[in-house]
Amino acid sequence: MMKRSMLARHLIRFIGIGLFIYILTTIDFTAMVNASLSVTPITILGIAFLIIPTMVLKGARWQIISEGLGLRLKTTEATEALSIAQLANLATPGSLGDFIRVPYMTARGNPTDKSTLSIFIDAIISIVVPYSLGGLALLVLLEVDITILGLFGALLWFAGFILLYYFIKKTIWTWFFKARIDRLLSSGFRGSFLFTLPSVIKSVGKRNLLLSLGYSAVAWLTYTLQATVLAWSFGINVNWIFINVALALSTMATAIPISIQGLGIREGVFLFLFGLINIDPAIIVAFSLSLMLVNITPISLGLVSWARDPFDLTPEERPNESIGELR
Repeated sequence: MMKRSMLARHLIRFIGIGLFIYILTTIDFTAMVNASLSVTPITILGIAFLIIPTMVLKGARWQIISEGLGLRLKTTEATEALSIAQLANLATPGSLGDFIRVPYMTARGNPTDKSTLSIFIDAIISIVVPYSLGGLALLVLLEVDITILGLFGALLWFAGFILLYYFIKKTIWTWFFKARIDRLLSSGFRGSFLFTLPSVIKSVGKRNLLLSLGYSAVAWLTYTLQATVLAWSFGINVNWIFINVALALSTMATAIPISIQGLGIREGVFLFLFGLINIDPAIIVAFSLSLMLVNITPISLGLVSWARDPFDLTPEERPNESIGELR
């Protein structure tokens, strides 16, 4: 019999699905279908075409990070792995399917720990641009005055966070948490993983980090332009700043692993934001679903890649792998 904790873990994935079903019951379903059909196939194909450079840019970002860690990975392979990960994300909550990239890397002779680290660093780099731009755009949208005093206060909070980080690292972490996590983890990771991550990121190299940030910025720009054109196709008269805010906030919300492909969560965010400018809820949901469907088109490449060259999803751990080697 399935344990309650395991059952709860499975059920939590469907919170977003339940929210999506509820949203569908509150809107005019016929109006949503009509809004979707009002967008011409040529427009959809043109918007979907922008997925290609976006995926290649994301692949290049991960490849340059992997290169800095001494891993063997080509840009074409990185793009292929990202497509397979997107396929896996259809069956996993949040973006947990991204970790399928680990066995993809190990199947090509790369160590497990460094491969996993490359995914963590790639995830960090991928959120820097959207979260930063989204935050700034949100300040502009809400007409928040940016004053010297406000900036000084933000710097104080940041400095306090850094001090707290080092305090925990030198005290509580050393004598309480580290030993326990060292015993629990058997994948070659050390208990100090969280605190060695900054030094590992440095080992990637400034040039590689700057290049990966550049790739991430252009990929985000392509994505936001794609969404803006799609919004206009639905008759939603908004500018790029508004779309940027909507996408940034939805990206943050859908990162929480309580839904599949962000279904329900993304619609909830969009309904709130677009509702502020009096857009019909049926059109908002139609736009959200179209954006999701357009952006999961790379799963076709993932299917082809998996069918052509399936790899072991549970590779054997190598006992001599250690993050400590990267310090």
